[in-house]
Parts: sequence; C-alpha cells; structure tokens
Amino acid sequence: MITYAVDFESYYDKECSVSVYGPRGYFAHPKFDAYMVSVVADDGYEWCGDPAKFDWSKLAGQRVLSHNASFDESLYLYGIEQGWWASADYAEWHCTADLTAFLGKPRALKNAVKDIFKVELSKETRDNMKGLDWDLMDPEFKAEVTAYALDDSRWCLKLWQELESQWPEYERYYSAHTRKICRRGLP
Repeated sequence: MITYAVDFESYYDKECSVSVYGPRGYFAHPKFDAYMVSVVADDGYEWCGDPAKFDWSKLAGQRVLSHNASFDESLYLYGIEQGWWASADYAEWHCTADLTAFLGKPRALKNAVKDIFKVELSKETRDNMKGLDWDLMDPEFKAEVTAYALDDSRWCLKLWQELESQWPEYERYYSAHTRKICRRGLP
C-alpha cells in the first residue's frame, strides 16, 4: 500500500474562513476557492496544482494522510459532491494532527515538527495568502505557495513515518469515526 499525504490550499479572509463558518459553511461560501492540492507519497511521487487536474485515481485502495484531516478529507468529499474533482475509493484516511495529539505532542503542524524533529517551520507564506485569489498572485508568490504546500505534505508524511507505529488501531478508528460524526452533524 502506498501512503499519500494530501494538503489543500484555499482562499480565506476575515469573512470567508473555516473558523467563522465551520468546514461545510466555508466550502459553500461564494468566495471559497480550493485552488491547490499538494500530494506527496512514500514512493517518491510528488504533485502540486489545481485539484481538478490531479489524478485522484492514484489514491484508490491506498492510505491517505492529512495534518488536520477533518479539513482536508471533508473538503475532498465535499468537492466530489459538488463535481469539482473525481472520486477515488481510498482504503483509509488518517489525521497526523490526531496522531501527534494522542502522543501528547503539539497538534499544529509547525509545533509538532519543532517538537519532534527540532525543525522550525515558517507559516509566513500561509499568513501572506490571506485575502489573495490564486489568479491574482504574481508568479513568484505562486511558486512560494507551491513550495509551501509541498513542504506541508512532506512534513505530514514524515510525522506518519516517525510516529505511526505508536498509534493503536482503536485510536485510528476513533479519529476517523469522529471525523465522520462531524461531517454528518447532530441528529
């Protein structure tokens, strides 16, 4: 089984934000645009670009990771519902933020990487993306965003490779099941 780390980048501003609307409300916001997905695999494969142009069939039957899968997996599934991209029947989708939290490590990617690998990640690029449409970004900043997105996926995969043996199956189940409950909402 190949393991793929997947990370979406999307438009956000003070009004159009997951923290304001929650995932589905954010995804449905008129200003929302999921303009990039970065995919890094443990077999050396790397891809970054428009999610509609990614070959989602690569994920069929494979393990998928995201750092904060409650966002990325939910966006992936919402995008299928909206016809934004193709569906792939992945085998499993794990959250490395849940993994690090289970181990008593920081949940945020930047802080988890610093704690575990002693590497300082900059989130300046992400901060500078606020309020910027992909189509209006200059070529230099687009290259910076692409590098930033790939780096996040690489670190997500590294966290998995370093820590997954310490994450029991029942905790993996609870992580995935809790995401499913959140997507379904309360009865």
